[in-house]
Amino acid sequence: MDPSINHFRYEFMRLSKIQAIIQSSCPVAIQPSGLLEWHGEHNAVGLDGLKARYICERAITLLDGGALFPVNWVGTYGFIRYPGTVCFDDDLTRGVFLKLYKELMKIGFKVVFILSGHYGQHQMKALHGALKEARAWAKRKGLEVRLVGCKPPDMVPHVFGGDHAREFETSMLMRIAEAWDMPLVDLGCFEKGVETVPRYEHVDDEIIREPESWDWNTDLLDESVCSAKRGEQIIEAISKGIVLEIQENLNELGILHEPLAMKR
Repeated sequence: MDPSINHFRYEFMRLSKIQAIIQSSCPVAIQPSGLLEWHGEHNAVGLDGLKARYICERAITLLDGGALFPVNWVGTYGFIRYPGTVCFDDDLTRGVFLKLYKELMKIGFKVVFILSGHYGQHQMKALHGALKEARAWAKRKGLEVRLVGCKPPDMVPHVFGGDHAREFETSMLMRIAEAWDMPLVDLGCFEKGVETVPRYEHVDDEIIREPESWDWNTDLLDESVCSAKRGEQIIEAISKGIVLEIQENLNELGILHEPLAMKR
C-alpha cells in the first residue's frame, strides 16, 4: 500500500469530500501521533510516528470510511538527551492533543481516535489528561461524540505490551520499510549487549535522566525474534483492533457502518 495515494488522507480532501464524510455512516477522524526520538543506531528516529501512521493507514482502509489526519510530531519525554531526539514539554503536548480533539469536533467528526506511537509515561499522561478535558468540554457543549486516546499495545494486550527499539518496534519498522521501499532499519548496525549511548549536554529540561548505557538483551538478528513478517502480524492485529474499537463507538452513537474488513 502506497501511503501517498491513500484517498482517506485529510490533506488530499476538498471541502465537498469532508462534508460527505461528516454526513456519512463513518464520521470518524483518525489522528496518528509520534515523537522524533532515539531508537538505537539501527532504527529511524521517526519510528513512533511512522509506526502510528502506517497502522492508521491500514486501519482506515479496513474501516473503509472516515478521514486520516497527518502525523502530529509534538510529543513529550522521551529520551531527550539521547541522539536525534526532539522533545516538547508536558503542558505543550497536552495542549496540542486537547486542541486536536476540539478542532476535529468543531469540523463535525463524531468519533475522534488519536493513536500515539510514542507511549512513555509522560506522553500517555498528557494524552489522557487532554482526553479527559476534551470529553468534559464536549459535554458542556452538548456534543454527542466519542473520543479515544490510546497506544498500539492497548489494541492487542494479548500480543505485546510495548517495547522501545527492540523486537516489536523494530519488526514493525522493518515491515514499513519493506512496504515503502525505504532504508528505515539497518540491523548491520546492531550488536547484542550493553551500549554506551552518547548524551547531549545542553538540554532545556531536567525531567528525564537517561541511563548512560542501554542493554540490548534481545538478539534482533534472530529472524524468529525480529522480522518484517512478525511486524506485519503485529500491525495487522493492531489495525483490526482499531477498527473494532471505532465500530463500537459508532454503535454507541447509533451509527451503523460496515467496515471493509467485515465485507470480505
